[in-house]
Amino acid sequence: MFRKRSSIFLFLLLPVLIPFVINISSKNACTNYFDYLKINFGGDCFFNPDVVLPVPDLIEKYTGNVQTYNITTEDGYILTMFRIPRTNPKGIILLQPPISAGSIAWLSDGANSLGFSLWRKGYEVWLSNHRGASYSRKHVSLLDADPTFWNFGFHEIAVYDLETQFNVIFEETKSKIIFIGYSMGATEALIYASLNPEKTENFIDSFILVAPLTVLKHLSSNFKYILYPMLFLKDIFKMGEFLTFEIVRWLAQPVTIVPYIVDIMTPFSMGATPNEMDPALFPYVFAHHGRGISHKMIYHYGQIFLNNNNFSMYDYGTEHNRLKYGSDRPPDYPLQNVKKPVYVIYGDKDAVATPADINILCTDLLPKGTVRGTFAMPNHNHIDFMFSRYRKNKTYQALFTILDNIEMNK
Repeated sequence: MFRKRSSIFLFLLLPVLIPFVINISSKNACTNYFDYLKINFGGDCFFNPDVVLPVPDLIEKYTGNVQTYNITTEDGYILTMFRIPRTNPKGIILLQPPISAGSIAWLSDGANSLGFSLWRKGYEVWLSNHRGASYSRKHVSLLDADPTFWNFGFHEIAVYDLETQFNVIFEETKSKIIFIGYSMGATEALIYASLNPEKTENFIDSFILVAPLTVLKHLSSNFKYILYPMLFLKDIFKMGEFLTFEIVRWLAQPVTIVPYIVDIMTPFSMGATPNEMDPALFPYVFAHHGRGISHKMIYHYGQIFLNNNNFSMYDYGTEHNRLKYGSDRPPDYPLQNVKKPVYVIYGDKDAVATPADINILCTDLLPKGTVRGTFAMPNHNHIDFMFSRYRKNKTYQALFTILDNIEMNK
């Protein structure tokens, strides 16, 4: 009898609870996290139409001109790049995204987005989508549902994707590139430049690296607790797409409590920066991010973290290493080969690309004279560079200062 009454009570209570759990309104953005819980009843919430727009439509909306390039890498991946052209530009900028996003990473703030801000300052802007990310999930012979499609990490993106992108941009513009890479995008830049110093000289003017990941000696993020089990269970997981963030993304749009939970959990994974992240950008993050992550990316960062913290190539095991590298252990990336100017932007509260590890990169791994400037962003964790309330006065301003310096030194 008690169970029957409880079931009836829950059934009657369900219509009351649903508006507090599931978003049934047309609103998709709020100015604070608590208001997401009240999104069906008002609060400081609104509908942002840009959230649902594809990247080409966003670019067309805010610049009036977009060009799309479908390019094929040497190993068969078909990538999509977007170009925001300019007549007589001040320079050519390539924006390389982080691990869990494509070109949308640079366009998540409407007219004020970094990509559009750079274009308005007179630069021609190219936006890449690395293999596996949205817009780059095709191959000449493989489907993205095939685990073999996902047999790549950031090394392959650096060696194949960047090479193809650089060639296309140079063919179209006949100009060297100012490369802006964020997190894994910065990792890829350092790999490419260290392995291809001559080609880098031909293609690149300068590197601007935002929260670059190389060694992870001082990693304090709770992500390290994911790295341990994944490495030991990689024979079970095999190769494929890492869907953990994708699952969160599926829940994030309709479930009103998810933004609040993410706000609580972010300090443990990215770094504690109270009241820094802009809640209004939450719909962008979970409408577009969390795609294109391969297991091999995670495994490679895990190896760097667990195996002496050298910035080394992928470890295939002793037998395969001997065949591939001619040694039992994978070689370190020869960062002494990086000759082009490097500017580094990092967060003082970043739990992933920690200030201590940035210092190792700048002082021990790169030759003197290569690092032309370092910019510490106060009260910034690993994602605040794009999603801080104060992004225009912090990250954007640091980038503009660097670009002005590059312009002066031409």
